Amino acid sequence: MLKNSFHGTPYMKRSEYELLQKSHQLPKFEDMDAVFDLGCIERPELREVRKKVEEKIELVLEILNTILQPDTNSYSDMYECRYFSESEKEDIHHLFKQVMIIDRRLLEAEIASDEKVDAAVIREAHILYGSVKPQMLRIIVKMRDAWSQAVARSPSAGYVG
Repeated sequence: MLKNSFHGTPYMKRSEYELLQKSHQLPKFEDMDAVFDLGCIERPELREVRKKVEEKIELVLEILNTILQPDTNSYSDMYECRYFSESEKEDIHHLFKQVMIIDRRLLEAEIASDEKVDAAVIREAHILYGSVKPQMLRIIVKMRDAWSQAVARSPSAGYVG
């Protein structure tokens, strides 16, 4: 295993991933590394790949959850969620459910401690992430753009500082 000269930490080499890829029919290293940062994995093990996948899925869920159930103590959550229509929130809820299924499959894989289960959920998550990425980008752009729009604060908006 090599050391990353900038951080001094070991990382997974392409050849190490390719051994896992061949034995478990995983997606290509380039595809996985571009999305899930495999180069940051310290040990070249399938469960470590699954954990990196889980991190990205949890980030997606956190973003979606912020819109569907904003933290009332978070000004940014409350502000951004106002820019989504009920119809958009319904679509986001549908997306949330899809991602939650993979999240629960990842949890199942963690508990099962079975390489076949790990490999299957990694493949499923890779496919799902490819399909939700464009939707997530649109959602994030809308969240960002909310901050450049002028909004009159209503007295019922609650305490904001």
